[in-house]
Amino acid sequence: MDKYLIVILVFLIAGMGIALAGDRIPIFYMLLGGAIIMILYDAKQKRKDRKSKK
Repeated sequence: MDKYLIVILVFLIAGMGIALAGDRIPIFYMLLGGAIIMILYDAKQKRKDRKSKK
């Protein structure tokens, strides 16, 4: 995972903790969705890079 994606993922995870502490469940799920999308995006980019190297 690229450095900037890791930084954004850390902010999303920190936001999830803050949302749970403040009983803001909808915001927690939005941040969780964002984290999942980032992980899937990174997996797609890595798969694309591996195919181009073959």
